[in-house]
Amino acid sequence: MCTAGVPSNPALPQGTSCGVGLVCNSMGACLGCNMATDCPGMDTECQSRTCTGGACGLAFQPAGTLTTMQLGGDCHVNQCNGAGAIVSVTDANDPSTDGNQCTMDACVNGAPVHTPVALGTTCAQNGGVVCNAGSSCVQCNAAADCSSGSCVNTQLPTLTVTP
Repeated sequence: MCTAGVPSNPALPQGTSCGVGLVCNSMGACLGCNMATDCPGMDTECQSRTCTGGACGLAFQPAGTLTTMQLGGDCHVNQCNGAGAIVSVTDANDPSTDGNQCTMDACVNGAPVHTPVALGTTCAQNGGVVCNAGSSCVQCNAAADCSSGSCVNTQLPTLTVTP
């Protein structure tokens, strides 16, 4: 280009493509990036694109960083693996709740389990007051459980227990 009879080579605007995967910087040099958004790929909860000294790269969240997408009650937790990926790992503190007072909700080897509580454990569901051997809350298991001294109906409507 000539300006007033003098040849010149003005720099292209910053961000102009100057080759496969390359962009111009403000000084007219062709680089991999001016900012992280010039770099290929997408940012996730576990990795972010970076642009340092005109070169694209990735920054990873530390291993064990929890992600926002979690499914409660599945005995697992989603977290970063330290290399940019999201992984699911077992979590003993994430059991499903079956709503039955006559079971203990827990996780065993990454699976939810609902173990029966001890016979006679106090409960307050479906009109019952104690847990029976079938994990149901009933009025009584024995005559001693009833104020009347007579245990007639030990089986009230039960809750479904999911193992």
